[in-house]
Amino acid sequence: MQCLLPSTFNYLQDQILKPLIELSVFFKKFSSSKLNIENLILIEHQIPLIICQLEKIFPPRFFDSLEHLPMLLPYNTIVGGVFSISGCILLRDI
Repeated sequence: MQCLLPSTFNYLQDQILKPLIELSVFFKKFSSSKLNIENLILIEHQIPLIICQLEKIFPPRFFDSLEHLPMLLPYNTIVGGVFSISGCILLRDI
């Protein structure tokens, strides 16, 4: 899949390509093995701008309630800490 995507990106306009690349970089930074608070705060401030750019490009039907999940991920990681159980999401009792 990673080999196919760069070839398709050649056909996209820059205004469409830029937000997609920024979203990809966001998830790459967020899923790195070492996270620090400064980077999390930085990507927490960048993701609303990326989502806004995507909303300008794609029709409203493209988005669902999960479109705003990336906006919550950095904050929840800063507040709750990083944890992983073999790729599963741990739900904590409140």
